[in-house]
Amino acid sequence: MYQAISERVAVCFVALFSMFPLYAEAASERCEEQLLKEDALIPAAKQTARLKAVLEKSQSTFALVSRVGSDISRKGLKYTHMGMFWKSPEQGNWRVTHLLNVCGSREARIFEHSMLDYFLDTPFSYDTLVAIPKKTLSAAIVNRLATDRINKKPDFEYSMIAHPVSRTHGNSNQWILEIIAKSQAKLEGHDLTNREQIHAYYRAKGFEGSIIRIWFLEALGGVLFRENVTFSDHTATERETGRYEFVSAKSVVDYLEKTRLLHLKEEIRGEMKTP
Repeated sequence: MYQAISERVAVCFVALFSMFPLYAEAASERCEEQLLKEDALIPAAKQTARLKAVLEKSQSTFALVSRVGSDISRKGLKYTHMGMFWKSPEQGNWRVTHLLNVCGSREARIFEHSMLDYFLDTPFSYDTLVAIPKKTLSAAIVNRLATDRINKKPDFEYSMIAHPVSRTHGNSNQWILEIIAKSQAKLEGHDLTNREQIHAYYRAKGFEGSIIRIWFLEALGGVLFRENVTFSDHTATERETGRYEFVSAKSVVDYLEKTRLLHLKEEIRGEMKTP
């Protein structure tokens, strides 16, 4: 009897795990060596060329580029992961700096990759959203990236659905939002020295995160099976209702629009990933 119950519980937990994709796959460092297949390289190279054409036409040196790492359409969202594309002042080539979760753990690291690398991370589709801030903000962010040469770990633990003002956790898109806010405040003559100040700043400017609906059983599966998901930094109301606020790629772009700092937004259609 006990064995039968255990087996049913195990099957239930496996089902829960499969129900809880969220967008982890979109922001994870590859943990195993994988052979690069031609059918993955070709669409990635095509989308890289399309993106480069848009960036060069814009005559900008900075852009926020979002990709579709996994299918989260049932959660009401499309783009899962955002990277900061910037043109090196010295070399003149485009690079992408972004935060990636390390193998599904609580750790995240900051990486600098080529444009092509950005599309080789097994996306669900190659659709791409380009958001270019206004020139003054773009220049401030590029200067920060070029001088800091960001090459370190963030000062928080990784959680896919970190609350926008969590002091202890963050996700890939929130890391970028914090850099935007810090650069934005600098242009206004303010130095933000810690995350609490940064969060207060973008809240005061009207930032609102996306709301994702996570049912109780999905949440249970996330807590039990994923190190990179926590609900502890969310409010009691969020946990009771199953409606969690977090920083998505969409909410970052919405923030730029709300603060009138968005110069250009363009979607570049790509190919669906072949099975």
